[in-house]
Amino acid sequence: MGDSDQTLWTGMLTELRSHHAPICRQWFDQIQPVAVERGTLHLRTQSVVHRDYLRRHCLDSFNDAARTLTGTLLSGRFLGPEDEPEAAADRAEATASKPGTDRPGVGRRATRIPKPADAAVATDAQPPPGRAASPAATAPAAATSQPG
Repeated sequence: MGDSDQTLWTGMLTELRSHHAPICRQWFDQIQPVAVERGTLHLRTQSVVHRDYLRRHCLDSFNDAARTLTGTLLSGRFLGPEDEPEAAADRAEATASKPGTDRPGVGRRATRIPKPADAAVATDAQPPPGRAASPAATAPAAATSQPG
């Protein structure tokens, strides 16, 4: 850890306490900056419970503070007492190098995010508000007219 990492962390604590006070805890002072690598600030906690709390409740606020201070897309990663920063990076590289993992949906469940054009088509296909599509509404006019 260099002086610049410690300076960044000190600034982040100030930013968090000023703009994200509800998430701040006294034990945040015990968090240690480990390193900044590949656009990620690795922060070590004193317990797995603290690490898990930060991951669940604080990641967005920490990322916001880091980006505000650096002006870059720096992200935070929380480590427990036994976690190693390079282990996470190695897992990410191993996953990326597996055959087929560079294609969406291969080797994992695909999630499709609709494009704006898809949303427009889906909206056009819906009946107007207050009118449900029913057999009577979709039947041809001749079939629903009565002899007169």
